[in-house]
This record gives sequence, C-alpha cells and structure tokens, in this order.
Amino acid sequence: MTDRVIIPSAHVNAVGLVLSLREVGFDGPITCLQHKVGQETIAGRFPHLCEVRAAAIQVPDELPERLMAWYPDEEMNLLFTDERFLGSFYGDQRFSSVPGAGERLETVTNKRRFYEFVSENRLGLVPITVGNEASPWSQFGDRFRSRVWCTWRGMERLPRGGLIQDSRGLSAWRETVDERRLGAQEWGYQEQLSPAPEHNVSVSGWHDSSVHQFIVTRRRGVANGVGWWIERISDPDNLSRVARDILGALDYDGPFELEFVWDDRGLCFKVIELNPRFWMQHRLIQSLTDHALVRRCLGMSAQDDVDERGPRTWLQTDLALSHPLQTARNGYRSVLAYPTTGSLAALIRRKLLR
Repeated sequence: MTDRVIIPSAHVNAVGLVLSLREVGFDGPITCLQHKVGQETIAGRFPHLCEVRAAAIQVPDELPERLMAWYPDEEMNLLFTDERFLGSFYGDQRFSSVPGAGERLETVTNKRRFYEFVSENRLGLVPITVGNEASPWSQFGDRFRSRVWCTWRGMERLPRGGLIQDSRGLSAWRETVDERRLGAQEWGYQEQLSPAPEHNVSVSGWHDSSVHQFIVTRRRGVANGVGWWIERISDPDNLSRVARDILGALDYDGPFELEFVWDDRGLCFKVIELNPRFWMQHRLIQSLTDHALVRRCLGMSAQDDVDERGPRTWLQTDLALSHPLQTARNGYRSVLAYPTTGSLAALIRRKLLR
C-alpha cells in the first residue's frame, strides 16, 4: 500500500501526475521535488493538491537515502518525469516504482547506443549518426546537427546540440563543447531531418508484456523549443507497430514516449529517442483512459482501451494563454496540462522580464 507518492520534479508533467493521482482517489501526501532552491515551480501553484520540497543534492544516488531520512516509516511510490533518478531507484526494494527499461536503461538513455540497438535488431529506421572524430562536412554536406547522446550527466542537464550550416556554427558548437566539458564519447553528429513541427510524431502510452495502450500525436505549436500544442492523429506509417517491436525487445514495462521525425530525403519516419518515463503531454492519454497509467503505477485495476471520442489535443496552459488566437481557433476538444491558477500572473511576469 502506498502512503506517499514522490515525484522527483515540480513542473508541467509533475503537475499532470498530481492531477491524475487525485482524480483516481489517492488521498495521501504527494511530494514534488524542487532541485533548484528558490526556483518558481508550477506545482507550487497548487498547495492544496501537493507539497513542493527542496532536495538540494549533488548526485542522483543521494536521493534514495534523503527520502528514507525524511519519511522513514512510509511506503513510497516513485513516479518519474525525467531520466536522472531512474538508475538510482531500480532494484531498490525500499521503494515502489515500475521497472521501465530496467537493466536496459543505459541502452535507452544513451541515444547512440539506442540507435545501434534499434538498427542491429532491425526494429526500425534511425538517423545517420557518426562520432565527433568524423568530418561532418564529408558525411552530411552543408547541413547537419550536433547531438549529445545523453540528456543528463548526474544532476547537470546537458545541451541537446543543434543545427549547423557553416563553419561559424561548427566553431560555436565546439566552444559549447569546451565550456560544458563534453567528453569525446558524449557527443557526435547526425543528419538533419525535417524541422517542421508537424513532422515530429510520437507514439506514447503504456507497454508491458500484456498491455499495449498507445496513442499517436504530433506537434502543432512550438515555443522556445517546447511543444505547447499537441494533436492526436491516426498512425501515419505503422509507427505503433515499430514502437511495440522496440519496447518488446527491451522487455519494457511502464509509461513511455517514443519520438519519430520525418526524413524528407528518405520519405520515411526515423526513430529519434525513447523517453522511459512520464513525458510532458501524458495528461492527454490519461484523459482518454481514465488515468490508466497512474492506476497501474499504484497497483490499481485499469482499462486497456483508449476512448477515441475523447480530447484530440493537449495544451500547455501558460503557453496557450500566450497564443490566444491559435488556442481559440484550434483548441477544440482539448485537455489543459494543468488548471489556469497562476498562469495569468506567470504570463505577466514573462512579459515584464522581456
């Protein structure tokens, strides 16, 4: 039995989990963790639903002991919204959590290893990728991307990389490499796929040995690199089958998002990354399944189907308010990431800081 739910973040996807937990009837304490002391959080807008607690730790492996010191007599269930802490809790019997990628975690979180896994097992198409010792100009021509293989190094979020089109762009990227002290094995180069938001398509939901509960979505609106407007679509190229094959080969058990991007030259979708945890827009599938993903994490019974008559789009609340005309015209049959409490004040603060 779960006494307390711990969510090791306090932003958009964490609040979505808080809302689902309350909607399925969980009435125990929910603790969202804040890792930058003094940082404003979205979870902090909803003190009647959850608490936000600062966890100033130096490395992810410190978190299990910190939680045991705080709540020594409680049964804790961990719901993860990023990859930092997955390895620190895997196999720790003092806590409840779904296995996710389990022993294959590093295969999933290191994108180059993940591409090799998918390619070698003939599970799907992946972007052409080379190490940083190669000449990107001879490999890709005049347009390519730098790519950092992992999102996190301990508690440090690493740069993603970006589009490079000339020698100045490459020099600027190498300055970033030096500033962030990226090692030779931490990054490389990748072919440039379609930059159009609608060509970024995800298969997401829940996968285990008996349940394959998926939806397919695409980005419609992007602001500051964040997909604030997501639309549910029909599967454009049997991507759900690709997802099922990859997840099955990994013996995956839990919530996931598998991202694809369209290749204009190859006229196909290519696998970009697998997020082995709750992703930002998970509230859309929660609303279509009576919060089945959260129910399974708590050991509750859950439906296996998806309500096709339900919401078609997901809107990131704060950014939707920043785009009122698009939201009004296209936000039909939508689910908001979280209630509007505090969103207007946050919008005003952003405007004043510009």
